Amino acid sequence: MHTEILLGKGFISDNDSYQFGTSGHEELFLSAHPEGTLVDYTYQVSIHKAWLRVIATPLIKWYAMKAWEKAFIDELKKMVESDGSAVSSERSTLYALEQEGKWVFHGSPSNIEVFEPRQAYHYPNNSQSGRVPDDNPAVFTSPFADIAIFMALINKTNIPKGLRRGFSSRDDGSVGFRVTKETMDQIHNLTGYVYVFEKAKFIPRSSSEYLSYSPVTPDDVVTVTERDLPKNIDVVSF
Repeated sequence: MHTEILLGKGFISDNDSYQFGTSGHEELFLSAHPEGTLVDYTYQVSIHKAWLRVIATPLIKWYAMKAWEKAFIDELKKMVESDGSAVSSERSTLYALEQEGKWVFHGSPSNIEVFEPRQAYHYPNNSQSGRVPDDNPAVFTSPFADIAIFMALINKTNIPKGLRRGFSSRDDGSVGFRVTKETMDQIHNLTGYVYVFEKAKFIPRSSSEYLSYSPVTPDDVVTVTERDLPKNIDVVSF
């Protein structure tokens, strides 16, 4: 597999399956449209074994494309319809990469060239010291782009007064986000960066978290703003 991320425009990917004798060329391009963002997607499949074409052709033409439409197009429609606004090209790019399943994401307010492992902490209710180390020093990422967008924008740099935030996985596989009213009131003209890494370089700790205990260099970075924030952010009291 070889994938080229075109920042703010989309991506191009070439995939070969030598075991099955197939190859694919995938392109996703984003462009401005009077009503939002135009998504132009193509996937060309070459089946090199004649006998396999008889079986695979109807599956690819119908089942595979229907599955892709459900996983990507239908989800984009939900994102647009949920708040009545268009999806930015940056968010569309990140969501397309998420659907590929080959990438993980890290959100930060800072420009970073190489990520070094850092010690993370959590704050259990029964802790006497207030905080305890969370695993060994590591680079923390997620396969969910929304988590990275949330972390890139809702942080101490952008929210300097009384930052309180959180997120958690739900039973249906989605992610829920929460902030306090004080934090929500400071969300104005925010900018952050979502870094994209190859998932194979990281170790899964859970369905929503992947770690690297060694320094890693991002494959790309996407600038995000507050319009890219997840829409399902609840205002709560911590």
